[in-house]
Amino acid sequence: MKSGEVFSEQGQKWYEPDWWKFGDGKTYFRHASGEMFVISKALARFVSINRSILRTYAFDDVSTGGICAGA
Repeated sequence: MKSGEVFSEQGQKWYEPDWWKFGDGKTYFRHASGEMFVISKALARFVSINRSILRTYAFDDVSTGGICAGA
């Protein structure tokens, strides 16, 4: 979870024109951060059925690519 400063002054690099909609106007609401993967129901079923023959790897992009390539 993370939160961060809302840049409310025009001209700032990450200026947010709707800054007043977020949190207390100074910080964003706490929210999840990081990557998220969305897969189809068919792919989830494939992974579930074939979990005994699928492998995981050290990096998520390799693992995801490996699963998609086998589908």
